[in-house]
Amino acid sequence: MKRLIKAFYPDVCPNCDKVIGRVGLCEDCKGAFRVLKQPICGVCGRTMSEDGFSCEECKRIKHYFKRNVSVFEYRGDIKESIYRFKYGNMRCYAEFFAAEAVKRYGKLLKTWKIDAIVPVPMYKPKQRKRGYNQAEEFARSLAKACGIKMDNKLLVRLKDTLPMKTLSKQQRYENLKKAFIVNKKRQKYKRVLIVDDIFTTGSTLDACARVLRKNGVEVVYGMCISSGS
Repeated sequence: MKRLIKAFYPDVCPNCDKVIGRVGLCEDCKGAFRVLKQPICGVCGRTMSEDGFSCEECKRIKHYFKRNVSVFEYRGDIKESIYRFKYGNMRCYAEFFAAEAVKRYGKLLKTWKIDAIVPVPMYKPKQRKRGYNQAEEFARSLAKACGIKMDNKLLVRLKDTLPMKTLSKQQRYENLKKAFIVNKKRQKYKRVLIVDDIFTTGSTLDACARVLRKNGVEVVYGMCISSGS
C-alpha cells in the first residue's frame, strides 16, 4: 500500500518540488531553509537579540503554555514552502517538516513526556472548503515519527478568526475569545503538545492552552514548523 501511494504521490523537494524519491531537500536546495539559531527565547521559541532565558515580550506576558519550539526561521524560501503546504495541497511536505522537527527536538519531546499531540483546529466550513488542515497534517506526521498519539478531535474551533499579525494585543484577545472549546468526550490528558505551522504572536497557542488548562490539562507545550515576528 505504501509503495502504491508513493507511486501516485512521490516524495518531492519541499522547496523546488523536484521529484527526488526521498524525504528531504534536493541537493540544489540544501540550506535553503534557515534553522532557528541561538539565542532563542526559552518560552516562545523566537530568536532574541541578546542572550538570556526569555525575550522581553515573554517577561511581560503571562503565557498559558509552558514552552514553544519552532524549527525554521520564517523568512526566505520557507515562506513559499509553507504557503504551498497550506493552500496548494502540498500535504506531502508534512513528512519532511516532521522529520526535521524530530531531528532537532526529538530528545526534548521525550523529556516533556507528552500524552497527545493536538493540532490547532480549523473552523470546519473553512477546512471543508480547503480540503484539509495543514496543522493536522503536520501533527499526524509528527505523531508517526516520534511514536506519540495524535488527537485531532480534542480541540474544536467554533468560529473563523482574522489573521493575528495585523491586530493589536487587545484585538487578538477579542478575535480569539471563545474561539476554541474542548471536546469533553475525548480522553483526559495531563501533558499536551499543540502544533501549528507558524508561530508569530503566540495568541493562538495561548488561546488553545487556556481552554485546555481550564479543562484539566496540567501542562501545555507548543511546536511549530517556523517562527517569525
